[in-house]
Amino acid sequence: FNRDYLMLEYVASPPQQGDDYYLPIQFREALIAWLAWKDSKAITVRRGQVGVSRDLRNDFYNERRLGIARWRPLRQQDAYAASQEQTRLAVKT
Repeated sequence: FNRDYLMLEYVASPPQQGDDYYLPIQFREALIAWLAWKDSKAITVRRGQVGVSRDLRNDFYNERRLGIARWRPLRQQDAYAASQEQTRLAVKT
């Protein structure tokens, strides 16, 4: 592209009215791989491009797998338990 940025718009339904959606940074590469894969499918399929489309599809699924492996959402119960554990392990004077 000849631009420095890419704006992506989509329709989503947040869990509650007024909430925003966000994409965790761990899934950024998966989104880029998905855009490349779908962009190549939009171009007229020429002879010899079947392998390229397959490779882009495999890249997307690999990046998605890696993103899922890296993503650990913060759960309030886990944070509270870790805080309690760290308080107990602190040096007392």
